[in-house]
Amino acid sequence: FPVTIIDSMKLRYLTFETNGTQPLDEKLKNYLRSLAEGFNLEITFSISAKLPCSGERMEDAIKPEIVKEYLTLPRNRSYFKFVISNEQDALDAQIAMKMYNDAGINIPVYLMPVGGVNSVYEMNERQVADYARDIGYRFSPRIQVPLYKNEWGT
Repeated sequence: FPVTIIDSMKLRYLTFETNGTQPLDEKLKNYLRSLAEGFNLEITFSISAKLPCSGERMEDAIKPEIVKEYLTLPRNRSYFKFVISNEQDALDAQIAMKMYNDAGINIPVYLMPVGGVNSVYEMNERQVADYARDIGYRFSPRIQVPLYKNEWGT
């Protein structure tokens, strides 16, 4: 967006949904930095790193050096979000976070239950909330599932 549009929209928050594996283009970094500093824009990277249950290998999906780059932007409110269906997924999230922590990355971590429909979601919502509590992470429900089921556009 041109800076004048950002200013006229009174945009204050910008969130990127990412798996944390793609580096930022230098022009984009500079642009975001200028927006954050010049317009008090809060920048968030919602980093949904993939776990082995998704078919990704840990060494291909967990890229601390790239996430560190995201966190260099000012007014940054980034966090990790792992989609979990069972205890192994929770253990894999802890392994991934150790890799990030060892690289000096310490941002909030959310666990979210798998499932886009009630039957799947309800099977593991409580279990994932318990995992999050037990290992010291935050829990994020999929509020759209109980509210809207699997309706298009939600």
